[in-house]
Amino acid sequence: MMFYNCVRQLIYLFFIAVLLSFNVTVFLLSVFAWCFMFFIIFILLNLNALVMAILYSNIRTVTKKGGAITGSYG
Repeated sequence: MMFYNCVRQLIYLFFIAVLLSFNVTVFLLSVFAWCFMFFIIFILLNLNALVMAILYSNIRTVTKKGGAITGSYG
């Protein structure tokens, strides 16, 4: 009878550990999903600003090299 109770306790502990680990993994996955979603929304909201900044930096490098966007006046 004592052996049966011990086995039952071990089975309960195993199930509790599996459930806890499952809950932790689901929690971590949901947190990652929320962060990813907010990151995507942030990128989409700032896409215009990012594109303008990239274009502006490219225009600056072009003007530094050539003197003007249409070409150098040298």
